[in-house]
Amino acid sequence: MGDCYRAQGKPDKAIGPYIRAIELLGKQEGTEGLLKEMSLKLGICLYQIERFQESLKFLDEAGKGEGEKCCEYYYYLGCCELKLEKREEGLLHLEYCLRVQGNPHLMKKAYKQLLEGYLKNYQFYEALNVVKLGDICKIRPEGWGNVV
Repeated sequence: MGDCYRAQGKPDKAIGPYIRAIELLGKQEGTEGLLKEMSLKLGICLYQIERFQESLKFLDEAGKGEGEKCCEYYYYLGCCELKLEKREEGLLHLEYCLRVQGNPHLMKKAYKQLLEGYLKNYQFYEALNVVKLGDICKIRPEGWGNVV
C-alpha cells in the first residue's frame, strides 16, 4: 500500500503502511532484506515531507550491515545529512551515489549538489574531482557543461 501512495506522489500517506510493514517484519526471522527495503522507502518519504531527523533514523537502519547499498540510499542519506548540517558526511554520501551508479536522474541531482557544495566553500580541487567522476559516469546535466 505504501508503494501505491508513493507512486502517486503522496509520501505523507505512505508513511503509515511502511511503519506497519516494518513492525510486522521486525517480528519475523529471515526478513532482513525486506526490512531494509521498507526502512529505505520510509526514510525517503520522511525526507520528502521534510522530517529530516526521522528520515535519517530510517535511512541509517536501511544501511546497516555489509550488504550492497544502492544509488537511491546514498542520494537520500547525503541530502538528509546536508539538510541537518552534516556537510562532510552528506557530500561523501552524494559521491558514493555517483560511484555505485543507478538511477540517472538521482545521479544528475547528486552531481549538481556536489559541485554546488564544493564550489560554495571554495573547494576547487574537490569540485574538479566531481567533474572528472561525472565524465566517467557520463553525467552532463543541462547548463552544467562548463562549471569548473
